[in-house]
Amino acid sequence: MDNENKEDINNSNRYYGNNYAGNGNYNAGNQYGGNNFTGNNGYNSGNNFTGNNGYNNGNNFTGNNGYNNGNNYSGDNGYNGGNNSDNNGNKRGKKSYFAGLITGVIWGIAIVFILIILSNIIESALTKSGKISDNVGTSALTGSSKSSIIKQYIDKYFMEDVEDDVLTEGMYKGMLESLNDPYSVYYTKDEVKSLKQSSEGEYVGLGISVTQNNETKVITVTKVYDNSPAKDAGIEAGDTIYSINDNVLTDETLDELLADIKGEEGKEVKMQLKRGEETIDADMKLREVLIDVVSYEMLEDNIGYIIIDQFTGTSTEQVEEAINDLKSQGMERVIVDLRDNPGGQLECIQAILNYFLPKDKLLLYSETKDGEQERYYTENDGLITDMPLCVLVNENSASASEVFAGVVKCYDRGKLVGTKTFGKGIMQSTFGLSDGTAIKLTIGKYYLPDDSNIHGIGIEPDYEVKLPEDVTNVWALKHSDDPQLTKAIEVVKGLD
Repeated sequence: MDNENKEDINNSNRYYGNNYAGNGNYNAGNQYGGNNFTGNNGYNSGNNFTGNNGYNNGNNFTGNNGYNNGNNYSGDNGYNGGNNSDNNGNKRGKKSYFAGLITGVIWGIAIVFILIILSNIIESALTKSGKISDNVGTSALTGSSKSSIIKQYIDKYFMEDVEDDVLTEGMYKGMLESLNDPYSVYYTKDEVKSLKQSSEGEYVGLGISVTQNNETKVITVTKVYDNSPAKDAGIEAGDTIYSINDNVLTDETLDELLADIKGEEGKEVKMQLKRGEETIDADMKLREVLIDVVSYEMLEDNIGYIIIDQFTGTSTEQVEEAINDLKSQGMERVIVDLRDNPGGQLECIQAILNYFLPKDKLLLYSETKDGEQERYYTENDGLITDMPLCVLVNENSASASEVFAGVVKCYDRGKLVGTKTFGKGIMQSTFGLSDGTAIKLTIGKYYLPDDSNIHGIGIEPDYEVKLPEDVTNVWALKHSDDPQLTKAIEVVKGLD
């Protein structure tokens, strides 16, 4: 069941079992990096050479050049003892040493520069030949830098061209999928648009309602709407979807399936389904479909019969219309059929329950991971607060449907007939982002008036009635052939 923030995104389409909720409270802060892929072309060779240019050789030469030998030779040859010869040799040695030292320093500096240049040349060649540098150390390879490196590998080596926005959207979807919560989802702009259309009871699509088994992941058609592409293609409730556009469904979530079967009018969808041992091929084109989520009729003995497919933005007024019309026909008792109803918006279930209960009745309370609680009550006296009531449920009655059934049972307002419900006792909120996309997150658990949480447990009916094993589509049965409806009629007749 979804809790919504109610501005622009009013996604009430719990249409595919995952309880889409409208939440137009745009939280612009939820912008994830990764859109801007920056090539890492700046290479850090790691060769930082520090020249040891300051030498202190410890050799301090002191020339003993001033000799006083006391011998003054006077002669034609003009020699001064031979001491001058020693002095000249010392001067030549000192000059030779410093010249060699300077030459060595110059060569050392030259070699360092040559090594640096060669290193850059070699690294550049390696990069061009296929080596992609991440420009960061192993410990720092995180976040946008890592996504940029992966993007480079995809661009260089992946066998097909991929648009940048496809990679980006996939990254965001993967972030939500990593939560391992089938109800937390990232929505693209197109998906948000489709959800808004569905919540308004009119959308471009195939015109089917489906549910998914949490264990087997099998996706089953629960209802086919009149005047729809699915109806024209011969699809029936109870069919299981095997593939879409030649892609075999494995553990694909309902939200991913939704993206495949919605889009612009005229989009072609090829679907293969299983009906027992039979394979059904359906080639369809999307078109505008009008959905009535509530249908009703008067049964014998003035028993009103109201079927609610889902709790969306239009269901509240449709249920009110059904009650008022049936009352005008003399309705004395009522059966509400929630079989295969996957749930819906919190505000819708709150308003609809209010038709059957007096004012100020606690319906449920929610609790977040921080322990914050919020309580929800009926706001006025209902339309039929004392009329005998029976509610039909089955294993596909989930979320908001379970709130309805649970509240009726907690207050002994009526009786439940059918099989144990799905068992979804958690709530989601959808947060719109400033670029037109959105994320849906599980935000907490909800509890019924008796403080019970039915997540993973479900609700047991007061009267358990199973369908025959060979019946896969309850909606294809005539009323007289439907054992669950037959029992509900019997039970409601006995209520005062």
